[in-house]
Amino acid sequence: MDTISLDNYNGDAKGKELGNINYARDDNPLFVIESNTGLNMFRNIADYNAIGYFTHYEQAEDGSLYPAEKRRIDNVRCVAAAIPLLLKYQGTGKVQAIVEEEPVKKRGRAQRMDFDGYMGLVEFSGEERGGGLVIQVNRHEFYFVGVNYRLMLRPKPVMGQTPITMLGGVDLSHPNFTNFFAKVCEGHFNEKGEYVVDRRRNGDSVRGGITVGSPDCVIQLITSD
Repeated sequence: MDTISLDNYNGDAKGKELGNINYARDDNPLFVIESNTGLNMFRNIADYNAIGYFTHYEQAEDGSLYPAEKRRIDNVRCVAAAIPLLLKYQGTGKVQAIVEEEPVKKRGRAQRMDFDGYMGLVEFSGEERGGGLVIQVNRHEFYFVGVNYRLMLRPKPVMGQTPITMLGGVDLSHPNFTNFFAKVCEGHFNEKGEYVVDRRRNGDSVRGGITVGSPDCVIQLITSD
């Protein structure tokens, strides 16, 4: 027997977490054999090192998927796009989840994040909840996958400065949020697991932070030394 697995249809984040705790152990990797694949899948991967996730989709009589299933399918596509990164960095502490909590508020939705050498502020603005994964492979190289979120990074403050003065301002699109970026690219991983750049971002497309919205796109960010 390789692993003891669970169905996890708990409707809220806390319930899903309580279900995972009994199965995600050093001697039993987490494999969710059936779930509704909400945004908590990203948490399972980042926080519980889940190695598998099977999803039940509602199908029409002709075998096609209902339009309402699109978002759940997009979540799986986000993870699939990042598989080469997850195989290498999952369980190292370099993978973090982004999950917009419920209930969704119309304004002021945000999530603070802590990285090696940087702090982040995630904003959500889409009609649907946002979520995804951030993989910091080294101090100055990040990869992002997911949908419906925007991430702003700032170097951690020097003595005398606090995170709130650096990231708590009203004007989050100020150029100072991006003047330390060396390169921002959209791309994908090929069959060899090599990152292929499809498009280089610059100018206004990075001025207000890194916007993540396409489930098949892996965004690479290189910061300056």
